[in-house]
Amino acid sequence: MWNDEMEEPFSSFYVGNGWEIRRIILRKKRLESKLNVNFPAAGGLTSLPSEAFVSSWSHEFAGRLSLCHVDIEFDIGATSHMLNRHGIRWSPDSGRNAMKAFRKIFSVLEIVILTHADLGENINSYLTSIRAPRRIGIPEPNQTNGFKLAIHTRSITVCRGMESEKNSEGGELIVKECGCLPLAIITVGRALRGVRDVCVWRNALNELKCSNTEIDGMDDCVFSRLMFSYNRLRNDRIKDCFLYCALYPEDYMINTEQLIENWVGEGWIDEMENTERERDKGYTILMELLDSCMIKGYDSVDLAGRLGTIELHDLIRDLAINITRVSPRFMVKAREYSKETPRVEEWVENMKRVSLMDNKIKVLSGQPMCPQLTTLFLQGNNRLTEISNSFFENMQGLRVVDLSQTQINSLPESFFALKNLRVLRLDSCQNLHKVPCLATLKHLRVLSLDRTLIQELPQGIEELVNLRKLRLNHTSRLNLFPAGIIPKLTLLEELEMVGSGWRWRSNTMRAAADIKEIVESTKITRLRLCIEDVNGFNNLVGSGKVSALKSFYIALGKIDPYALVESYLFWNLGCSKNVVVGSTGVVGESLASNLLLPRNVEGMGIEDVSNVTSLSQFSQPPNEAWANLEVLSLFRLPNLRAIFDGVGSIEAYVHLKRLAVGDCNQMKSLFSLGQLKTLQNLENLNIRDCALMENVVADDGNALTTMSSLPKLGYIHIRRLPELKSIFKTTVACYSLYSITVSGCPKLKKLPFTTRNISLPTLKRIYGDREWWDALEWGDPDVRVQLQDRFIS
Repeated sequence: MWNDEMEEPFSSFYVGNGWEIRRIILRKKRLESKLNVNFPAAGGLTSLPSEAFVSSWSHEFAGRLSLCHVDIEFDIGATSHMLNRHGIRWSPDSGRNAMKAFRKIFSVLEIVILTHADLGENINSYLTSIRAPRRIGIPEPNQTNGFKLAIHTRSITVCRGMESEKNSEGGELIVKECGCLPLAIITVGRALRGVRDVCVWRNALNELKCSNTEIDGMDDCVFSRLMFSYNRLRNDRIKDCFLYCALYPEDYMINTEQLIENWVGEGWIDEMENTERERDKGYTILMELLDSCMIKGYDSVDLAGRLGTIELHDLIRDLAINITRVSPRFMVKAREYSKETPRVEEWVENMKRVSLMDNKIKVLSGQPMCPQLTTLFLQGNNRLTEISNSFFENMQGLRVVDLSQTQINSLPESFFALKNLRVLRLDSCQNLHKVPCLATLKHLRVLSLDRTLIQELPQGIEELVNLRKLRLNHTSRLNLFPAGIIPKLTLLEELEMVGSGWRWRSNTMRAAADIKEIVESTKITRLRLCIEDVNGFNNLVGSGKVSALKSFYIALGKIDPYALVESYLFWNLGCSKNVVVGSTGVVGESLASNLLLPRNVEGMGIEDVSNVTSLSQFSQPPNEAWANLEVLSLFRLPNLRAIFDGVGSIEAYVHLKRLAVGDCNQMKSLFSLGQLKTLQNLENLNIRDCALMENVVADDGNALTTMSSLPKLGYIHIRRLPELKSIFKTTVACYSLYSITVSGCPKLKKLPFTTRNISLPTLKRIYGDREWWDALEWGDPDVRVQLQDRFIS
């Protein structure tokens, strides 16, 4: 069991099962830089097969942590081997030198995993030392050194000695009561985490024994234990938020942004003065459910760096569905491939929520009597073309409706009487060319019309006085945004129009909105739109409005939102403040010299701009505009010869993490050797289709007394560079390099790898053509031998 400091940084000791230690460290470290992993000793893996355990750790942590796994039983040979791999010379003459070895280990590693089997009385000496860390060289854990120590054990003695959970006997009984089933053990364990009172544990054990829940075709033991964990959720709101996740199909990746919007719409998250606070509150609930193991999270993040998707374990989803058959009442028929509307008797009066998503329903008929219904999911019924006019007549309580990815071309008359509606999604309704008047939906907070074929905004939209979020992304046929609407939407905080047919401009005709309406809006904090002219762009940036936004995507000129630059720069990398400059009809050199760039931009893309020879033309001085730049992508710039003009101009890019370059056919090299010292944060390098490029890093002729390095560079992708002869003209240290991809580079005869400039254990994958790989020349044949099994054709 874990102590109750789980949400704090790793500042102390953790005692527990190895799999749990693995999960916690993964969670703590998943967004951090990539370092090294070593597993030299695998003994003492108390309850799990050694190979499986170490293999799992190696896979999960490969290239991510500076970590060592040591058996407290202390295999001298394995420990000596491990120290030697870390460059530490140690020749033990007996086990009494164990403490010296520990000091050596702890002096170089970030995380140490100690495993312990049954050592009898000898464990006391180890515990005494461990509890006084400095005796064996363990640094005092603090924010500065970031050191972490985890103890992997089943021993009650160890748990007591480490002052972890003092209820180990109760823990063993609860494990037995859970039938030794991992999912049940984990969820129950999480429910009791931090509880130290023996009486509470005894009561929990009695509750477990009495919490029998019968579910047809399922193991009663499993569900009763999971029900116990559900009952221990902190309050009814948290329980409601959890049960809501059961509306989605099995194995469905639930978008957390939409989920939180639905929770707000349902009223479980109080409507606050801004959507950011609501989002934070929703994310806090997600973290609580995640920590309780009631949901599963993934490493994907949204533009603000938050968890992007979650999922329910199949058994936990079954538990939620079973609960909602009684109270609160749900009808969940998601992804059952039904073709018909549910029978009349299935629509009971006390129904709270209904999910018919991802089915094959063609017509929604009838007039269900469901006055208490608050959520209706119909998205994904891609054959649904018709909804009877009276269908929503007796659903006046509806607050969330999702009709995305259906084939409807209109909304029924009864829909416009839904005066309590908070969230309406009509995304990807390809037959929806016009949305009827929405003026009656006064409480609507979220309106999403992404990827529809509407040619004009819905009538009455200006009367949606509570609207907070308006999404019009990829509405390619929208040709007008009328003047006067934005000023009337006084609570609007988030406006998204990426890929819309309407591009904002300055000095427009009277009927169309001017960019000034955006500038003068006092509430907007998140903005995603396209601007047609340089004047409009400069008016927006020069007003200071952009600097105050929490998130923005501002595109100037003609941009293909589905092009590589979009997917690479803005969807996958988590930048929340982005600018893309495209073709505007203005000569590139003039455009660059006249363009104002926001000083807080994090991601910058430039594409299809002619007559630009260097990025220094875009910003004078560059240090001010791009001081926070982390991602840079450059595509189809036919006259670009250099990104950086000399060493001085590169200083603006000290925070750059990812660089993508494509179709820049005048470039012969990307960097000079002397510029690398400024690119110490570079993690990902992607170059393609540059016809004249000969070197990625060219030798500028300056003699250097030390080896140049790119210490954080983890990924190199080079494709279709027919003249490329070298990646690095001279030796460059890349100790974090994890993967390299080479394709269509016939003149590249050598890879820049030696035992001096890369960490061979860190480099895991080399992708390329077999013919190219076999023809490579190697200065050190041993390197080829070591890398052979990592090559993938």
